[in-house]
Amino acid sequence: MVLERSAGYPTKFNILGLINYRYNILGILLLVLFISHAINGQWVGDFWEHSAVVRELSTAPLNPKHSQLLLDVPQPLYSPYSLGVALISRIMGIDAITALSIAGIINLLFFLISLKLFVSSLFPKYAEATSFYTLVFTLLLWGQEINPWDWSGFFHLKVLGYVLPYPSTFTISLVFTEFYVYIALIKSRNHLWYFPVFGLATVILISHPFSFIPLCIGLAAITLGFGRFPLREFAALLLLLFAVLIFAALWPYYPLIQLFLKESYAYNATHIAMYQHVVKRILPSLIGIPSLLFDN
Repeated sequence: MVLERSAGYPTKFNILGLINYRYNILGILLLVLFISHAINGQWVGDFWEHSAVVRELSTAPLNPKHSQLLLDVPQPLYSPYSLGVALISRIMGIDAITALSIAGIINLLFFLISLKLFVSSLFPKYAEATSFYTLVFTLLLWGQEINPWDWSGFFHLKVLGYVLPYPSTFTISLVFTEFYVYIALIKSRNHLWYFPVFGLATVILISHPFSFIPLCIGLAAITLGFGRFPLREFAALLLLLFAVLIFAALWPYYPLIQLFLKESYAYNATHIAMYQHVVKRILPSLIGIPSLLFDN
């Protein structure tokens, strides 16, 4: 309780009660900030490419053409996420820009909820404090000598408002949710949890293949950290991920396997900045390594 009444005394302010709501308060502030960002139409970079995708999918969801080129070639941005936003645009009768703006608000709420669920599953006794500091450090704990990446998937305060409508934000929230569900699977040993694990991983792979890499690393780490029979659980995880690859290859809007084997080189030039000045860009966050090494 933030306000409490003692016997014979008027209601008084309880600062400790307010501290318990700090994650929610920070989330509300971020929500207000992003709503203002969306209303003012502060969009740059890849937003326009994504809006073209949503516009084309909303116009012809069953047989879309390429969103930018007058060529009959696959468009790897035709993902479940983009299709979902396009259907919202079509059903509500709103333009692609407005639909993406609404999706950004939903993505922020999803990001905040999924992050807290994941952190709470790791640190149930200190869920509120750990969630709050995880969010604060994600927003602020970046190097200053070299600017942090103005890139989707890097959720620092400078870039957050711009990338919320992107598939990468949606999929990283799915990744946090997947971790939460997989921890529940490992702890409970209830095999029914494999169904949401499989479904979430498939949507992640199709919607944003880059997010599938940290997903696999995280699932392997959870297996080592929480598993009772790591070898058996690793084998089950590998079979599940292989099934995800097979099932995702059936996605009709673009050929996933061809993207991996033949077309991925097209992204090399644009992603070279990801490997420049890495230590300088993440230097403040490295203070957390000792706590990971010596955590009991």
